[in-house]
Amino acid sequence: MNRNRREAFIDLRNRIEGLKDELDALKDEQQEYFDNMTESLQEEEKGQAAEETLGNLQSAIDSLNSAINNLDQIE
Repeated sequence: MNRNRREAFIDLRNRIEGLKDELDALKDEQQEYFDNMTESLQEEEKGQAAEETLGNLQSAIDSLNSAINNLDQIE
């Protein structure tokens, strides 16, 4: 791999890592929001939407982790 291409992969990996960190922080905030809801509110539409958002954030984080792992294998 030439130097420019390697640097581009490293830059891309770093940007993806930063996005993953941001999503992790958002997921933590969303989890705290959900956890602070009453049990009855968690079971209502608002709570279900919050829980679905948690799942979507985790899926995005998992996808970014996969992308990072793939880039690590290329280097």
